[in-house]
Amino acid sequence: SAVTSPQLAVRVAGCQALADLGDPRSLPTLARISARGEPAEREAARDALTRGRGPGGREALFTCLANAEPPEKAELLRALGGRRDKEAAPVLLQSADSGPGQVRLAALDSLRILALADTAVPLLRLAARSGSEAEREPPLKALYAVCQASSDKDRMTGQLVDVMGRLPVTERQRVLPVLAELGTPAALEATEAGVREQDP
Repeated sequence: SAVTSPQLAVRVAGCQALADLGDPRSLPTLARISARGEPAEREAARDALTRGRGPGGREALFTCLANAEPPEKAELLRALGGRRDKEAAPVLLQSADSGPGQVRLAALDSLRILALADTAVPLLRLAARSGSEAEREPPLKALYAVCQASSDKDRMTGQLVDVMGRLPVTERQRVLPVLAELGTPAALEATEAGVREQDP
């Protein structure tokens, strides 16, 4: 409405200013607005979380994550992906493995964006343990992105085939299609071995 529009514009401008200042003390406020604000201010706060690069920013973000409620935590995890923060991978993997729904999805989305080779095996295990197709799709999407981005597909094939070989049959069949994304001779060989399995 006409009454709230100027107020909203001020709040949006405030979020943009916080991004420019890069003050890590603003992180809880930006996370709250990202999670619960009106659409325009949510977008501005998300941009601020992604752009903010003040000294001690990563440490402050991790501290904020530890104390955040799930909606705010999800926004902070998304920001780590937006920042292309490779050092955030362990935090993202932990949240992807044990967080509530929205937190888990945000962490997996950031892992998909980062597409780091050393997240491939944890993502494979996570996908293999996922009981339903809906649970399995986000870790698989992240894993596909890692496979596509890999500069050494032969090495990655070796790592994934080794892990798959130690999985129970039901878990292995859930993640076997990942090998097609790598397309290496060893991936083809492992896929053909899967076809020859006695278990239907």
